[in-house]
Order: sequence, then structure tokens, then C-alpha cells
Amino acid sequence: MKIGEAYKWITERAVGYDLRPKIHVYIGPSDWSIDRDHAFLFVNSADYGGCCPIYAENHEFLEYDSYISCQSIVTYDAGELPDPMEAIGRIDKATATRLLASIEDSFIMEQRQISFCCGLLSRALNPR
Repeated sequence: MKIGEAYKWITERAVGYDLRPKIHVYIGPSDWSIDRDHAFLFVNSADYGGCCPIYAENHEFLEYDSYISCQSIVTYDAGELPDPMEAIGRIDKATATRLLASIEDSFIMEQRQISFCCGLLSRALNPR
């Protein structure tokens, strides 16, 4: 999996739903501050506060303009992920840049998650 890739599978982690298919944007493998192996952000149909817009015209995996959640990461252990993991697309550089800014400005996400996400996104946007 690569940072910024999008995946879709049925999850029970969407708040307010038992099971629901959700698009996930991969943020990266966890570090010491994250409780599971891999971190993602959900793609939502509505802005629930401080979310990053993502446009269908630039992303074939979207049916309509949507939002990448900047409220909290969603984590999974490797054994909880679909097998095989097949990316349905990847966010473009403009979206990744907006996502980084949205996370930096988040008033909801925990600081440790902000630091984690921003570090990975910054390195992905500015490889050495």
C-alpha cells in the first residue's frame, strides 16, 4: 500500500453504522503513537467539520464530489484488512496538498494523529 491510495471495503468502523462500504485513503503504516498496524482516513459524502474536499472530476473512483475526513484516523491491524488489498485509485497531488493543510488546521483531530498524518503526507509530497 502507498500513501494516498484509495481502497473500498465493508467496515464496521463508520460511526453510526453496523456495516457499510466505505472508501478509505491510506495514510501509512503506524508508528509508536498509533494502536494498530495501518492508518486510513474515510471519504464521506458530507463535510462533518474541517474535512478536505476531493473532486470526482479528478478521481475516477468517486461518483460525486466528496470529503476526506480530518476528524480522526481509522486504524486496522494487517489481519483485519481485505485480502487482497486492491487500490481503486490514488488522490492527486493537489488533493494531497489540501489534505495536509486541512489536517494541520484541524480543530477536531487529536494532536498525536495530526503529527502522524502530517509527517507522512509531507514526506510523500516532498520526497528527498
